[in-house]
Amino acid sequence: MQKKFMLNYVIIGVLLVWAAWQLIPTFRYEMMSEERKEELRMQGDLERIQERIIRRGLDLQGGIHLVLEVNVSQLTQNIAQNKSQSYYQFMNQVEEQFTAQMDRDYFDILEEMAKAQNFRLARHFPGRGDENSQIIASLRKEAADAVIRSEEIIRNRVDQFGVSEPTIQRQGDRRIIVELAGITDPERATNLIQSTAQLEFVLLKDPEVVQDAISRIDAVVKKVDPETLKDTTTVEDRVSQDKEVTIEELFGLTKNQEDTGGDSTALVDETIFEERPFSALLRNLGNDIGVPAENYYAVNQVLKNPEVQRVLPADIRILWSNTTETFTTQDGSQKEFYRLYFVNRDAGLTGEVITDAQATLGGMDGSNMGQPIVNVSMNSEGAKIWSRMTGANVGKRIAIV
Repeated sequence: MQKKFMLNYVIIGVLLVWAAWQLIPTFRYEMMSEERKEELRMQGDLERIQERIIRRGLDLQGGIHLVLEVNVSQLTQNIAQNKSQSYYQFMNQVEEQFTAQMDRDYFDILEEMAKAQNFRLARHFPGRGDENSQIIASLRKEAADAVIRSEEIIRNRVDQFGVSEPTIQRQGDRRIIVELAGITDPERATNLIQSTAQLEFVLLKDPEVVQDAISRIDAVVKKVDPETLKDTTTVEDRVSQDKEVTIEELFGLTKNQEDTGGDSTALVDETIFEERPFSALLRNLGNDIGVPAENYYAVNQVLKNPEVQRVLPADIRILWSNTTETFTTQDGSQKEFYRLYFVNRDAGLTGEVITDAQATLGGMDGSNMGQPIVNVSMNSEGAKIWSRMTGANVGKRIAIV
């Protein structure tokens, strides 16, 4: 009997030791300061640590729970054209009925009232069919597409908070549920997620302006006077001599006891690393500046540095591409790159002037053969601004943000 109890004690002891061992990464993660987490994120180690911790839901560690719903009434108003007085009167009646019957579908109410009042939607929604039923079907599709687009936008915004395993899912045809556990600044997260996305057409900066901006960033990282490097920085179209350096070497950081062991590295061009440390993180992608995926956090940390923000021109914005692209490097290997864009701070044109946009594929002839093409229609005001904007900047590129 004693032997049996002893065996049970040994098994329990082993399980307790194993459980304590499994909890060590979680305890270490919980004890980290936000500054240390950001440092590990920059080094590329935070995700590896988060994979080993025990995750707690909203009920244990708090966070935010949001239910977002597409405003189909506002969406319909934005799509409509030829908005006459009779149109506004009719749509106000639809809105009143929808407010009084929130359990009903907005488009069902719109279709019923249009039929009852013999109201022709085709006058105000041209290009979507002649019959009211066709237009209603088109508007339903627009609403469904809006939810899909909104979900993607929300995912991109949530990535800024570094939340591990966020819950983002659609509920029905109109709603999106967002749960972010462990968020320390719920108000900021809520404002960012719920803010309205604004389509912008923005001119890219001239190459010499970009070179000057990169030169100034190099000077900050190297801790010298920006004027001493003025007009010397270029991202040359040449074979880079890549080597790995630790983040500590790049930024002069000091490892502390919370480090996870092993070198956290960034890929730099060793031929220019000593003189131009920021430029060494970048690569040439034809007419664009590329950033190896493994350098993303290092470059992002540099760009967020207050000293870097201070030396950059006030009229410049630096934007990342939404996703990475695969390129074949000089040694024949495949690598993932982000693109980095230097653009005007103020948009030349916004999405408010767009009346219609259709995605198609290029024809069988020309350089656009088989390529995705988006045809955009603008109102008269937008067309005039676009004409002036493009006419004054022939040969320059415009970013759609």
